[in-house]
Amino acid sequence: MTRGVPVRTPRRCWTTREVERLYELAETLSTPDIATKLDRSENSIKVKLRRLKVSRRVRSGWFTEQEVCEILGVDHKWVSSRGVRKTPFNACHPPRKGKSTPWKILETDLRDFIRKCPEELVGRDLDIIMVVDILAGVKSSCQECR
Repeated sequence: MTRGVPVRTPRRCWTTREVERLYELAETLSTPDIATKLDRSENSIKVKLRRLKVSRRVRSGWFTEQEVCEILGVDHKWVSSRGVRKTPFNACHPPRKGKSTPWKILETDLRDFIRKCPEELVGRDLDIIMVVDILAGVKSSCQECR
């Protein structure tokens, strides 16, 4: 295998159809799979998803603490102080010394919190569409609505 200067392909603008397809694929496929389907580089996919504020993680049934903060319109200290139940990402392997524990918040735990403590939520910053979807147990298919 020869090493050298990577081949630079000409830049291509994103079409409306490609962006729509990207939203669809981001819900179910990994970045390399999306890149193959759209005939784009992985970096191009990552950058576009970041600019569109779409998570590229393939997952369902849980949120990061940051996502919960955005949904509820609060900061991370609020989430921690209100007792929203968090689960370690990998319970089998405890965090290394000096490292913070990565957490996930299961959708069921968030739903239970919202049902038990609705008076804790402030309507001004609340993502009402996501809260209704969580309470109804519906996964929104429209990434722009999130």
